[in-house]
Amino acid sequence: MKLKLAVTGAVAVLLAVPVVVLATTNEHIESADFQKYVSTGSQQTDSKNWTSVPGLTITPPVLHGTVAVSAQMTRGRANFRVVAKLPSKTVVALPGRVQFDAPASNAFTFFNTQNCVPVTVEWKKVGNVRATLAKASMHAIWENGCG
Repeated sequence: MKLKLAVTGAVAVLLAVPVVVLATTNEHIESADFQKYVSTGSQQTDSKNWTSVPGLTITPPVLHGTVAVSAQMTRGRANFRVVAKLPSKTVVALPGRVQFDAPASNAFTFFNTQNCVPVTVEWKKVGNVRATLAKASMHAIWENGCG
């Protein structure tokens, strides 16, 4: 009987924790002032240098915040990053580059630390095989503050 009560209590705690996390998370999402979603269709790169993924730039300027990137890779491997292009330099969003592999759907959330600048997704192939994606998307959430 004691074992049954202990197991029931443990299950109740495990079920309650995600509900608390979701409630906290939703509170923050509701306070966001702006959201923007952009996507692109099939793209390829043979470049080993950083290049913009066509269609994956968000303007108007984004105040610092989260930028989620997803890509359905069909061939090869590629490093992805989110950048803010300032007049004097390019600033890479945290945590930097993230590798996406094929064949798979990949996703990662970056944090843009710059204020009031457009953000874009860049990529470059890893290895000798052309990196190919079937589709990709970018979703930014930020608070008002860019005048």
